[in-house]
This record gives sequence, C-alpha cells and structure tokens, in this order.
Amino acid sequence: MSTEYDGIVSIIAIIVVPLLVAVPSALVALVVGLPVRLIPVARRWWLAHGEVTVIGAATGFVVLLVGVCVIAASGSESPTPGLPILLAGWGIFCLSAINFVWPQRWRRAPSSLSRTLLRP
Repeated sequence: MSTEYDGIVSIIAIIVVPLLVAVPSALVALVVGLPVRLIPVARRWWLAHGEVTVIGAATGFVVLLVGVCVIAASGSESPTPGLPILLAGWGIFCLSAINFVWPQRWRRAPSSLSRTLLRP
C-alpha cells in the first residue's frame, strides 16, 4: 500500500490506519501501566526511577528501527520476518511513552530568584 498511490483510498488509509494502531496500543499500555498508578509501593518506585521510562522509550525506538530494517532487508512483500521485532519495539515504546515520568535527578532545583518571585 505504501508503494502505490491509488487516489482517495490511499489518503483515507494514511489517516485511518495510524488511528487503528495508536488508539488500541495506547489503551493496552494504559491498562498494563495501571498497577503503577494504583499500587502505592509501585507508584513510589516508578516516580523515584524515572530513568526507566527514558531508557524504555529509547530502547523501544531502537527496536522499532531494527524491525523496520529487517522488514526492508527481507525484500519480500510480506512483513512476516520482522513483524515480531516491530511489535515488541512498538509495545516497549508505547508502554514507556504512556507511563512516562521525568527523572527526578534530571529536574532543576528552583533557583533562589524564582523562589523569591513565587513567595507570597
């Protein structure tokens, strides 16, 4: 489909297919990440270790790229050889992006100027 342009059907598919992939992926990632939000011990750990989400998003993106390269290198019309890699990368990336927490160690401490300006 991506190699052929057949008119309005391609334009509609370019809009609809990403929605058909993204919405269910986001819902699954939210459900899988729900224990991180609801269980206090898991929530404290998740908030304290925000680097996990950054590493997970980067790893998922790299695995996605590897899956795309495997599919492109296979040369076949069927994406079967790289599909499991592609799905694993998408799942890791989606889970990390949906449950993203900015690492506390990377946040800037408020400067003394901003503290004085924000003081009532």
